[in-house]
Amino acid sequence: MKQLLTTIAAMAVLTGITLAQEAAKEVPKQVLFKNVKVFNGTDDQLHDVDVLVEENLIKAIGRELGASDDATVIDGGGRTLMPGLIDSHVHLTFSGTPHSIPDREAMRWDQLAGTQVLNAREFLMDGFTTVRDAGACYDGVKNLVDQGLLIGPRIYPSGGILSQTSGHADWRSVSQRNPGLTGTQDNNLGRLGLMHLVDGVDQVIAATRQNLSQGATQIKMTTGGGVSSTLDPLHTSQFFLEEIEAAVKAAKDWDTYVLVHAYNDATVKRSLAAGVKCIDHGQMMSEDSMKMLVEKGAFLSPNMAALSDEVLQHPVYGQGVFGEKTRKFIDGSQNFVELVKKYQPKVVYNTDVVATDLVGSRGIRDFNLFMHAQAFGNFETLKSMTSTGGELVALTGKHNPYPAKLGVIEPGAYADIILIEGNPLEDMTVLGARPKMFEGEPRKEEGFKTMKLIMKDGKIYKNTL
Repeated sequence: MKQLLTTIAAMAVLTGITLAQEAAKEVPKQVLFKNVKVFNGTDDQLHDVDVLVEENLIKAIGRELGASDDATVIDGGGRTLMPGLIDSHVHLTFSGTPHSIPDREAMRWDQLAGTQVLNAREFLMDGFTTVRDAGACYDGVKNLVDQGLLIGPRIYPSGGILSQTSGHADWRSVSQRNPGLTGTQDNNLGRLGLMHLVDGVDQVIAATRQNLSQGATQIKMTTGGGVSSTLDPLHTSQFFLEEIEAAVKAAKDWDTYVLVHAYNDATVKRSLAAGVKCIDHGQMMSEDSMKMLVEKGAFLSPNMAALSDEVLQHPVYGQGVFGEKTRKFIDGSQNFVELVKKYQPKVVYNTDVVATDLVGSRGIRDFNLFMHAQAFGNFETLKSMTSTGGELVALTGKHNPYPAKLGVIEPGAYADIILIEGNPLEDMTVLGARPKMFEGEPRKEEGFKTMKLIMKDGKIYKNTL
């Protein structure tokens, strides 16, 4: 298995470099999209307009746009043109292979980096031109993508996840020593900086600043129990208020923000009180917490596939302590959808697939899209994965590596564009949604036949028109 992963990673790197370099060589100064129906990321309708791209930005939208004589003209054939998609919670390091997170303790840095390369390409070829990595990823692969050496989306990395001792990102086994108590680091993922085991305000501040110095665009903390970890019961609250506030203050000094993993109600309230700007998951929160989230203008990033009993069929999440936690999580999340509908917080799209092989990851991602649309409707789902996701990444302020607008089709926005066969406002299967997580024929190939064109930063990475 290890040899296969190494071979696949090497092939992905070579293929990615070749295709990315070919794309970079063929960037016309202007591209005019004609005969398209535009979903602009904000309106619940399609617009019959043309779109003019100049270099890496959208220059104009309308009719008779006056493109230059040497502009490349693309006839969309009446297809839907829309912004490149944004996934606001991915783990490039922890998906694509079937290992649980504790099992990844035995993986070397080159295997972990190889999975980042594989998953970066996966997301772009599925139409996600931007991803926010929610922890255990720095800016190495991001920089190679930005330089045109690898194929992938824009990446907003969070660096090493901040966890307290016995927190959700404390990935030690019970036999491994706590470096804060012994001065000795047994934990491989800790040595690699993919997690920071920190207790107390001073350690939280130091880890936050370390992440920012290593290319993190925002900071990720785990403030409550999780499913995919072994040392923290699901009901636990993690980090004191002053510890979370310390991370928020240190991030604010860089003009950026903190997101947190939080399921249960107490952790959501404490995180919001500390000034956290994005609650990732939050499915077990109460009505009072939902009101508080809306009042503070925070974002909500739920992974909707996790609410299905089908998760219990997963070879990791359906077994042992993970299975017990999953059952408690599902049972405790029964009111979540109705609360979101009632209070209408700013919801962004989140897949959060970990500990799943490449084909299985595709199945979960496709099912997650189906579940999100079933819960909140096609339009709200499309907004969550376009304009609202763009608003969230813009919270990185002066620290934003991609300062133009994302997730919208409007003048001045980045030319991140996909062209779809069909109308996703009416049918989400054209973006890959499927009603089952594991049943049926698995998706063995990257991307979707209905997605005819993928452009990122003005470069075309796929065109099957």
